[in-house]
Amino acid sequence: MDLFDLIKSKYTSSKNVLKPIDFGRVSQYFVIDVITDMAFRKPFGFLKADADVYGYITTQEMLLPVFEWLSAIPTLSKIAKNRWIAPYVMPKPTDKEGLGYMMGIAKKTVEERFSVNKVVQNDMLGSFIKHGIDQKQAELEAALQVIVGTDTTVTSLRTVVMYVITHPNVYVKLQAELENATLSSPIVTDNEARELPYLQACIKEGMRVFPPVTGLFNKRVPKGGDMIHGKFIPGGTDIAYSAWDFYKDTNIFGADAEIFRPERWLEASEEQLAIMQKTIDLIFGYGKYSCLGKPIALLELGKALAEVCLTRHDIN
Repeated sequence: MDLFDLIKSKYTSSKNVLKPIDFGRVSQYFVIDVITDMAFRKPFGFLKADADVYGYITTQEMLLPVFEWLSAIPTLSKIAKNRWIAPYVMPKPTDKEGLGYMMGIAKKTVEERFSVNKVVQNDMLGSFIKHGIDQKQAELEAALQVIVGTDTTVTSLRTVVMYVITHPNVYVKLQAELENATLSSPIVTDNEARELPYLQACIKEGMRVFPPVTGLFNKRVPKGGDMIHGKFIPGGTDIAYSAWDFYKDTNIFGADAEIFRPERWLEASEEQLAIMQKTIDLIFGYGKYSCLGKPIALLELGKALAEVCLTRHDIN
């Protein structure tokens, strides 16, 4: 509820005073607070501060393009990881702000969990420890879940909200579905959100039209080569795909694949829907490269979009 408390206390307009809100930025505060609460039971407090606490977002926006380059060009990645270079170009837990500072918080939290008193919490970090990972692994996982669990999720949330509010016919249909459903108050549950077909169609369509992850993330063809769409690819070849084109394949999503139209997910035949679903699932990776945070991301998107579009939060 911190999101709506912030809107009500600071961004409620009146007849005489307009108080615009940068939803793109506020939604980023929301996602970071959610993931840190789930990870450590310690939300970083972006929403309460209504600010980029510790300069994390600024640093992240600066470093993400760099990480994209490192993931796409192995040689650059090797250089950046060199023990003589890494301390000067990569974030580190001793930093006083930004991504490194967040890594420091994660490390300190892990140390508390492995201390003599062994602090126990029912959160993601607690689950990792319960399943047997050691302190060093826990430090890596704790930092990673914050870094990778924020930008991609907030990109999808921003995208879906933007497409919904700029397509009045979609907004009206979504609101009607939400208003006619029996939903928990004050917060919609994950199970309830997953049972709303048009809501889920909006989420899938938003991620399809504007995929949250577009980095190449090369995969190497195994020794002996492989056949891909009837073409032989020699072993050792690095291959990748273009996300912007991949999810707009008219053979899979229809002749109007370029446009945002959630109805396609409700109109498709059972066979075609299965193909569409398998294709869109690749946004989260596949096999050993599959994103372990997928259930959490979909949980956040479903609950957040439902609450944002519900008229019970009409505060004007």
